[in-house]
Parts: sequence; C-alpha cells; structure tokens
Amino acid sequence: MSGISNAKHVVLAALALLLCSAGLELGGIDFRLQSLLFDAARQQWIWSGAEPITRLLLYDGPKRVLLVALTGLALSLLLHRFLPYMPRYARGIRILFLSLILVPASVSGLKAATNVACPKALTDFGGAVTYVGILERYPPDARPAARQECFPAAHASGGFALLALFFLFGSPRNRRRAIYVGLGAGWVMGGYKIAIGDHFLSHTVVSMLWAWLVINLIVIGDDRLHRDDAGAQRLSTRLRMRAALSGLRLSSRRLGSIRTWPRSSAAGRTQFPPGQARKLAASPRDAKVMPVASLRGGGKFFRNAEASRLSLMRPGASHGPAWCRSALIPDANQTLLGGGGN
Repeated sequence: MSGISNAKHVVLAALALLLCSAGLELGGIDFRLQSLLFDAARQQWIWSGAEPITRLLLYDGPKRVLLVALTGLALSLLLHRFLPYMPRYARGIRILFLSLILVPASVSGLKAATNVACPKALTDFGGAVTYVGILERYPPDARPAARQECFPAAHASGGFALLALFFLFGSPRNRRRAIYVGLGAGWVMGGYKIAIGDHFLSHTVVSMLWAWLVINLIVIGDDRLHRDDAGAQRLSTRLRMRAALSGLRLSSRRLGSIRTWPRSSAAGRTQFPPGQARKLAASPRDAKVMPVASLRGGGKFFRNAEASRLSLMRPGASHGPAWCRSALIPDANQTLLGGGGN
C-alpha cells in the first residue's frame, strides 16, 4: 500500500470521487467525448451494442468469467481445510470474494438511487430524456416516465473489483500486476459501454474509485474481524511450542535415568535388575531350564555351550583357564534360563 493505511485510502478515494465526478461533468469532458463517439448524421454510435461477437467478448463473456471465479473462490473458502495453499492466501481470497460481491452490488444500489440517464437516452444523442447533472433534479415538465439507472457504471465495476487481487499477493511485483489486471479489466469492460453509448466517462471513473473505496473498507473490516483470531492462533502456537519443549526435556531426563538390563560387569558376569535377581535367587525352581535334548536341533553354538557348561560343572573339573570358568558358567546358565534378560 506504499506506506499508506487502508483508512487513508478510503478517505483519498472519497475525495477523488467528489472531485472527478464534479470536474468531468462541469468541465464538459463527458459531452465532448460522447460527441466524438456519436454520428449525428446517421444517429448511431460508433459501435453497436447489438454486434454479437463484441457483446460476447466484452459483455457476456466477462460476466461469465467473473461468475466462475466467484464460484471457485466460494469453494476454496468452504474446502479451506483440504487445500494446502489456503493458510497463505486465505486473507486475500476472502477479500477478493467479498469484493466481487459487494462492489457490483453497491454500484447497482447507487444506480437505482441516483436517477441519472445514459447518454443514448438523452435528446442530444437521439434520445428523449433531458440532460441534468448528477446532483440536479429533472424539471417538472421534463421528468422521464421511467426511472433512469445509469450512474455509476455497473458493468465496469465487476472488472474493477479485481483490484482486490492486490491483497492476494505479498511481493511488490505481483501486486503491481494485480493492479494492472484490475484496471485493465475494468476499463476494457467500461470502455465498451462508453463506445455503445451506455455510459459517460465520469460514470466509469466514479465506478473505479468507488470499487477501490469499497475494497479498502472490506480490508479494514476483515482485519478487525480476524485480528483476535490471529492473536489467538499465535498464542496457541507459542503454547504448543512450549509444551513440545517441555516434553523433550522430560523425555531426555527419563532417557537419562533408564538402565538397560541385563548389563555386563567388569568381571564378565551378566547383571540383572535387582528385583529379578532376588526372584531368581529366592525361587530357582520357577526358572524354566531348557533341556539339553531340545538344544540338539538348535544349532552347534548352543550344543557346544551346553557341553562346556556340563564339563565344567563336574566335580573336580579344573581344566580351562580361570577366566573361562568364572565367565562361562554363569553365562551358560543364564542363556539356558527362560527367565533371562528383558
């Protein structure tokens, strides 16, 4: 926003609305431009509104495109939990969605209230309605039979609502492109209506400024509504991070206090937890001793271990080094005990 707040943009847009509408009307720019677009001899405009191709491309087509875009934005808001890009673009999508609805709707409301005639309906351009200013009233003898609804330009307002794309992006480059898209769409749609005699230039300018005013009001309202939600989300994130850090500290303390069993002592003996060691010492019958016969099919290693254990346990057996007798016997017994390590 070039350092200017949204509230200041609202004030500037309102001032520009008053100045431009009064200046274009009082300066005679509207009539001069429309006179260049109207052939008085043939009593027709430079472009016909009944021409099918341009009507499809510049009138019906843009309306359908905006309707499809509005539907896509509505689906994105409804399915925001399943879309990975929503957390990043949620604010911009909300603003764009509301702008595509509120900008044309508000312009249509102004059209119904202003009672301003279109150029093609005026007597100066082959019509039957007397021209009056925006803030003037029709004379009693020249009041039109039907209410005139031509100011501001409603068709162009749909294109100018795309100025809300500005708030969908964060980089200055993409924001400039968004402004170009909104201005381009609005002036192409509005220029077509000027060329066929449906609007004055001031109608389209006012529609553009009104669209920017409404968009900034939407931004202000959205920021106020979601300010508490954003604060709560930041607080929740901080609390989750603190809880996670506390959990990591607690886990590290628990891991530091865990002792892995069984452990091997310096003498090579296998150590068991104190409770299990007392249980084995108190009730050796409860320990399940694996029979030697079942080891015959269990591999050469188990058969050799059992043979060594039996030979060393015979009375008077003294062969083999001392470290082997002191280390192998407990290990063999504990290997054959079903109630071994955890």
